[in-house]
Amino acid sequence: MIAAIEPYADRIDVWVHNAHLLTIRPFVETAAGEFEQAWRVACLGAMISVQAVIAHMAARSDGTIILTGVTAGLPGGANFSAFVSAKFALRGLAQSLAREFAPKGVHIAHRP
Repeated sequence: MIAAIEPYADRIDVWVHNAHLLTIRPFVETAAGEFEQAWRVACLGAMISVQAVIAHMAARSDGTIILTGVTAGLPGGANFSAFVSAKFALRGLAQSLAREFAPKGVHIAHRP
């Protein structure tokens, strides 16, 4: 999918990453693969997609990236360990990117 946007990446003004994998299961019943997949969709997916557009935004000192979280993730609820931990990681990614790219004119927000 990312390859499909690459020809247009220099024209993207706003990028929204809203992907997630809702896994609701007691922690002791959560398989490592389920836990990892929740993270891959929410956090790694954001990293890959943001990398496709952020350099172009920074080059022109303009653009907005929105990474969506979840209000249920603060505080984390019982039976949501995979989902909530992935959303916590996404929040940290957004904060780090905001500090790195704000001086370059790119606005990055995390919206629960």
